[in-house]
Amino acid sequence: MSHPKPSPLAKQMKELGDKFRSLDKDESGYLSKQEVQEGLKSLGLPENSVDDFFLQNDRGKDDQISYKEFVVFMSKKK
Repeated sequence: MSHPKPSPLAKQMKELGDKFRSLDKDESGYLSKQEVQEGLKSLGLPENSVDDFFLQNDRGKDDQISYKEFVVFMSKKK
């Protein structure tokens, strides 16, 4: 029995989840400034842009990026 092919949206959500988990080194369910900084560095982006990233994307103003905040950020990039 073959499984139905996942929809493009399901595939995109899985990819976002995988990317978020790869950045969430301490598996807290949130991205810390250090985890975001390491992620930016791995993408070749300036590490000093982490403060700007948090100003623009940390909607809860709790110094961490939730999965929901991450998804909103990633959807704006496309």
